[in-house]
Amino acid sequence: MGLLKLISHQQQIKWHPRQECYLVSLSLNILLKIVPASTEEFIEDGGPSTVLQLLSNSRDKVYHYSHDIMLRSIELLALLSHKFTTIRDSVAFNGGVNCVLGLCEDVLESHFLQEQQQHLLSAGIFLLEKVCNHINALEVLPMIIKYMNRYIEPDEKDQLQIPKVIILCLSFIWNQIACCEDNAAKFVKMGGVYLILDVVKERNLVSEYLKSYVNQQVVNF
Repeated sequence: MGLLKLISHQQQIKWHPRQECYLVSLSLNILLKIVPASTEEFIEDGGPSTVLQLLSNSRDKVYHYSHDIMLRSIELLALLSHKFTTIRDSVAFNGGVNCVLGLCEDVLESHFLQEQQQHLLSAGIFLLEKVCNHINALEVLPMIIKYMNRYIEPDEKDQLQIPKVIILCLSFIWNQIACCEDNAAKFVKMGGVYLILDVVKERNLVSEYLKSYVNQQVVNF
């Protein structure tokens, strides 16, 4: 796929960073449209590893608009992994868990969470839920716990918390932790059940869906 060459910088033209960002973002949007019809070609051409490398490279750039590339890269892999098992397996095989987890951990190291960082975090957690197995899910769990603690006691400079992030955290716990006896036991030892209750109590979550979701988790634990 020619678009993969563009986002992997296999070209002689040197673009201005802002132009490069626009072209890469446009390429990622197009890939989201065409890959569903050619998943095998996308995998054979190294699509998942190319996008992961783009994501990794963007983390090292200081341009403020590199955030857009990171978000679009994760969204592309997340949506494709949700729909296609082969792409999900390829992302996992090419180190997707470590790459995305590292990005999420970087975000949580910020002194305050801006809205764009929360969107990035939510996309990352969604992708991690898709590509994790029950073994490496435990590697992700400390990051999930860390965000939940920050959700309960946010930094005074944090922008208004986006509900989607905490809901995705609970979804990860339900689908990757609670369904595995060993993982669930470790989650309980980490005080996870009480933390879930604190999330509901301290932040006054009024969503009926979220309330029933949390109650179901507590009952199962």
